[in-house]
Amino acid sequence: MAAGVVWGLDIGNSAIKAVKMARSGDGCEIVDFDIVDIVHSDDDRDRAQRVSAALATLCQNKRFGADQVFVSLPGNMCLLKEFKLPPGSEKKAADLVQYEAKQQIPQIEEVEWGYETFEAEEGQLGIELVVVKKEIVQEVLRLTDSFKLNVRGISVAPLAIYNFIRYEFDPRQTVLVLDSGSRGTDLVAMSGKHVYFRTVPIGGREITRVLENKFKMTFEKAEKLKKELNQQKQAEKILGILEPTFGSMASEIQRSIGYYKSRRKGARIEQVFLLGHTFRLPTMAEFLAGQVREAPFQIVAGLQRVRINPAININIFLNEFPTLAVAIGLGIQGLGLSEMKVNLVPAERKAEMELKSKRGWAAAAAAILLATLLVSYQRASARQQELTKLEEKLRETVKKVEGAHAKLEAASKGIEETEMKVKRLARIGRDRGKAAAILTRIADLRREDGRRFFGLPDPNPNNPEQAMFLTGLYVSRVPLTASQIGAVTPPPEAAVRTPPERRVGPEIWSGDPKANWAGYYPPLAGADLAGVPHELRPDLPMIAVLSGEIPGTDGRPVEALRDALSKQPGFRDVQFAVRNTVYREEIDEYMVNERGGPPEEKVTTTMQPPKKVRRPYVAFAITFKYETDEDPDIRPASQPR
Repeated sequence: MAAGVVWGLDIGNSAIKAVKMARSGDGCEIVDFDIVDIVHSDDDRDRAQRVSAALATLCQNKRFGADQVFVSLPGNMCLLKEFKLPPGSEKKAADLVQYEAKQQIPQIEEVEWGYETFEAEEGQLGIELVVVKKEIVQEVLRLTDSFKLNVRGISVAPLAIYNFIRYEFDPRQTVLVLDSGSRGTDLVAMSGKHVYFRTVPIGGREITRVLENKFKMTFEKAEKLKKELNQQKQAEKILGILEPTFGSMASEIQRSIGYYKSRRKGARIEQVFLLGHTFRLPTMAEFLAGQVREAPFQIVAGLQRVRINPAININIFLNEFPTLAVAIGLGIQGLGLSEMKVNLVPAERKAEMELKSKRGWAAAAAAILLATLLVSYQRASARQQELTKLEEKLRETVKKVEGAHAKLEAASKGIEETEMKVKRLARIGRDRGKAAAILTRIADLRREDGRRFFGLPDPNPNNPEQAMFLTGLYVSRVPLTASQIGAVTPPPEAAVRTPPERRVGPEIWSGDPKANWAGYYPPLAGADLAGVPHELRPDLPMIAVLSGEIPGTDGRPVEALRDALSKQPGFRDVQFAVRNTVYREEIDEYMVNERGGPPEEKVTTTMQPPKKVRRPYVAFAITFKYETDEDPDIRPASQPR
């Protein structure tokens, strides 16, 4: 719900700008403002303390109380990603953006993000994804919370500039906005609801540095010289010194425009708006317009639609106005009058604010009804019947409020579970290719002398140190259930396979098959998952079960294989079992006799009848859990790692 009064708080590099705005009819007006400088320092390590000191001064100057506050983050602290959805995606946009965001952002749990839509070509739905690291948002909230500010919104400076220009001028063509700050210049290209922005790394501070180095003066004196340049007799000479810096800024602007046009085929900049004190330096706007040669340059000198309360000193306001565009744009958003509505306040904090709001409403409603009840008790006995009705209404209202409160708490408790389900679904995409990668790594596994484990590099098939065969591999997050394991009947001891069947699975374990899985699935010990829906199961690890055979009767070489697997990255909790009995494979072996004499006689060859030979094999199975540090499994809070 939009507020009736809101503060826009622009925490910049050199100052904190605050503007208080209120709804006025169908528009809005500025009712108060203030600017507090942040003490200059070349060492950014103490910036948090310097910003806190400036905010303390602001809170002494102005009373924020319970007024809602919208805060901006610098453009260079955020990331803008753009993609398109197919035509007809409007109704499912939220779900599709949620899915696409997880593909676009590798560590999405470490960021706060929001998005806006715009009309793209060929009926597609354009998406602008705004991403900021969580730690940046949390740092701002810790700062504002320390002064008990009622922060209801967090946006980024370029979007606040967009909202200001859109509300003030409502441009119908493609326009460019340049807002020069202390450490950089925000460049915002606007075309309808489509926006592109970046921060040009040249601002007022670089210009001050040029003067500081040229005239060998302190930063403070150089800053004063820059601000009073109009009053200097040597203004023309000083501007000549600054011209290379102006040229660098013009080159950066021209390059950014070129990149924007390459992404928006056919786009043409029709107007350039200039904000910030830096562009008020003599001849700077004209110089940039001559270098860029893109469109007319216009310095925004005042307000058109946003009204100014008569109590404000208009002269002071107009002098400071060039730096207030971001704060005004935040106020426009807080009052519900903006086009862009991205709000990067964490979801859990939004839920908390909503809960407090409902509790406040419930308390107010109960207080009003109770007051009415007390007044009614003081009336004449002739109105006793009316009093009884009011009591009944009070009970019903309190019951509804309690029910709504209980539903709200229940919904809040389900947020974590819903988030966990979403993460499980996202895990499906990350699991693609893992089974093939595991098979490749196992097939290429080598002994200490460099030879592969699997295969038959030695002609002697009875040498267990030389021959090992992979007969099966099972890789999945869905476990084999007890019924599935029991369906595979193990052959009797010394069984003969004719024809050979090399299917070997987990059945080679002895004892209860369920117990063998308990180490991997603690929540499933002794349980059978048959018929249980996937979304109701606990989170399960990815398990690999490989089976194989070794010619001969000695199963000890499996230990070397087990040790090699244990050293593989991501292969955890490696367990193995070797069948005590031996499979014997019955095959036909043919013998050939050759007999010859002197060279003049022919060699005769006689093939003997086939002889039945039983060749022994030891069967084994190895299981392990696959989990990498880069992509850890998702676990409920009650399940240990």
